[in-house]
Amino acid sequence: MKSSVKLPLHEFRIQLPEEIVLEETNSTDKFDTPKKPIRLVSKDGVKSTTLCLNSVDPDGIFIFALKRDKRELYFIANPQNFKGSIPHFHKKCSSVAGSIQAFFKSHFNGLGQGYTETLLLEGIGFKVIKHGDNEVEFKLGYSHSIYYVLPQDISCFIKDSTKLCIFGYNKARLAQIAARIKSIRPPEPYKGKGIRRSTDTINLKKMK
Repeated sequence: MKSSVKLPLHEFRIQLPEEIVLEETNSTDKFDTPKKPIRLVSKDGVKSTTLCLNSVDPDGIFIFALKRDKRELYFIANPQNFKGSIPHFHKKCSSVAGSIQAFFKSHFNGLGQGYTETLLLEGIGFKVIKHGDNEVEFKLGYSHSIYYVLPQDISCFIKDSTKLCIFGYNKARLAQIAARIKSIRPPEPYKGKGIRRSTDTINLKKMK
């Protein structure tokens, strides 16, 4: 049996930094559930990143509206999209609100300065070579080279033949690409040969 008690609305707002603008979306001056990703762009139009709120609010508890001057986003919890008790509603709103705010902060920081991941190649004769703007060649001890084409929103540079640095404005996207590159040849457990991130800790097994 559903409770007749009216659930209070949870509201919070996010201020957009001066150097960032929000591209036109399906929601402008009225509250609605975003039907497509939100795109943030730097004022010079050079840097951009795309946000999908489904990743932090899969149940669609919050609806949002963009103030007409495009400097503030308002988020309001919609009780109709929630199935559960009132205490659980409050707890869920607080959790999701914190996730959304951290999500936006991460993307604001990314557009401001970007994120970098460093991938290390461990092994005799292992090396990486860059071709053009977004293609890299890996020599990983096989009889053939392995080529990987980076997506357009990720760039790279090579510090030396065993260090590949990838750069992007979306932290989650960058981590995803780093994981894909690492999967080309994950570190083996005895000598650590393979591709790893500079932040990874490899626990080597003892040889029998």
